[in-house]
Amino acid sequence: MLQREKATEVAYIKLDIDVRLQRMRFERGIDQIHMREALEHQRHASRRRKLTRKFETSFVAQSGALMRRAARAAVASSLRAEEQEQQRLTAAVKIREAEALERRRDAKSFWFVRNRHEKRNGGATTAASG
Repeated sequence: MLQREKATEVAYIKLDIDVRLQRMRFERGIDQIHMREALEHQRHASRRRKLTRKFETSFVAQSGALMRRAARAAVASSLRAEEQEQQRLTAAVKIREAEALERRRDAKSFWFVRNRHEKRNGGATTAASG
């Protein structure tokens, strides 16, 4: 009977040691899982920061490029508008100059014809009165 008690006691001790070892293995496994999760979380956070930074720089570059493009377009549009206005004014000046030239020609021809007519009539009047 004493042997049985000793065997039972040894079995309990062995069982207790086995349970403690298994608990230690489980705790170590849980610690490893927690460490893996922490590392994975760090990796994801690092990747997220990197992607965020990359997105922000590309966004800033893109919006800067868009702003530059819009400014260039505005300048080009303004230059085109100025050029069109200049062309319109030039065309208006040319039309006015052509009209003025036409009036001068008409006036010259009018005076030329009138003077000629007066000379004829004046000469005839002078010859008739003389």
